[in-house]
Amino acid sequence: MNKVGTSMYKIVRKVLLITIFGWGLGLSCLSTFDHVLALNCAAPGKPREELAKYDVVFSGVVRMVETKNVRFPNAIEPKKVVIFDVHSIWQGLQQNRIKVVGTPDHLQFERGKPYLVYAYTQQEDKHIWSKGDIVVSACTRTVELAKADYDLQQLGQGYPPTERTDVKDRVWMIVLGVFAAAVCAALGALQYWQKTR
Repeated sequence: MNKVGTSMYKIVRKVLLITIFGWGLGLSCLSTFDHVLALNCAAPGKPREELAKYDVVFSGVVRMVETKNVRFPNAIEPKKVVIFDVHSIWQGLQQNRIKVVGTPDHLQFERGKPYLVYAYTQQEDKHIWSKGDIVVSACTRTVELAKADYDLQQLGQGYPPTERTDVKDRVWMIVLGVFAAAVCAALGALQYWQKTR
């Protein structure tokens, strides 16, 4: 290739790289803008107003956090599932363990941390929610318990859960399944080894 051809090749390559980078940057900005629009919600009211507004208000420690994919005809949408060990209740369910759902982008819970949670009960199957789901939105007063002093002062004393429930902890089910499979494999290997001796 001569010098002109090499120079032209470098220019075309740079233009293509800049174009691809520009498209990628533009698409990521649009995606981020979409999420910002989705979070465009009115400021939550005062704690007592929000207590009247939401079906379920409780404090508890996160026991498990899991992201599940919900399949649709044309897409797969993620849904975050969080299980809480409940300490105090102000509204709604009476169980000692509650499962809530939300979108992964907007629902940031850490295992082992306590939270004050405001949620609603989904009334019908809609998008990634099923009827009866306890849904937490980024637009609520839900907050880490260490940052909830004002809410706790306004809400007053909660009451302890009165019903014991056992929301399935998939981690234990997986551990037991793996253990059972390992035992079966070991027994099969032992049986094979005895036959070939």
